[in-house]
Amino acid sequence: VVREERDLALYGRQTRPLPKLLEYASEARIPGISNDQDGAIRFLDGLDLDLKSGGDWRTWVDLTVDERRELVSALVKHAVSRGVPANRIDSLIGTTYTLLDETEGTELRDVSEFSTLLNATARYERADVGLAVCLGDRDEALDRARTLLRNHRRNLSEGLQWVKNEGVTNEEHLQWFDAGTRIRETIVGIVAGMAVGASGIDSGRPIVAFAEKNADEVKVSARGSHVLTRKGLDLSVVMR
Repeated sequence: VVREERDLALYGRQTRPLPKLLEYASEARIPGISNDQDGAIRFLDGLDLDLKSGGDWRTWVDLTVDERRELVSALVKHAVSRGVPANRIDSLIGTTYTLLDETEGTELRDVSEFSTLLNATARYERADVGLAVCLGDRDEALDRARTLLRNHRRNLSEGLQWVKNEGVTNEEHLQWFDAGTRIRETIVGIVAGMAVGASGIDSGRPIVAFAEKNADEVKVSARGSHVLTRKGLDLSVVMR
């Protein structure tokens, strides 16, 4: 029921149209494409591939093996030409997991997308919905989970925008922000991870985020890039 393979390791292979897949590729930030909607579209339009169907952009899973290979090759060439270091280019390809019994092109087919759907339930006090989806409910519970997922994505987007607008405080070895009540404490860690490397935020240092849980407690989350963890950064030790 699970297929493990080496593939493009970007989030949204099943559901995101290709420009969005590349624009939101936080795993390997590529100048002129990542966080740049127009740049991602220009890159795709410049390829000798038919990447639209019925006027709409195709998704990664819509592509043939040859089309995927050509797109990855062009992406790597673009990254190299923009001076992206080799270890970041390597992170474009990784191990992916596909749930073969789920419908292709849905949030349930790819394990990383499924996990985000589950995140969107329990982080908003609806673990019962996530559990029902895991147990096979593909009707009412799945509809409810998708509604929660849309809300979750909106909250993440708004949280990330707040961090970009407010900025972070830079210290010698880390950077941090205190969201207070402006970002929900259950998602402040996710927002912090998304913020690393965004405009004005250094990808070369860990980020620590604070958010109020209630009048007496503050949630503290820390995130670092894949590059930093490969260099030996262990935030579990730091947080303890």
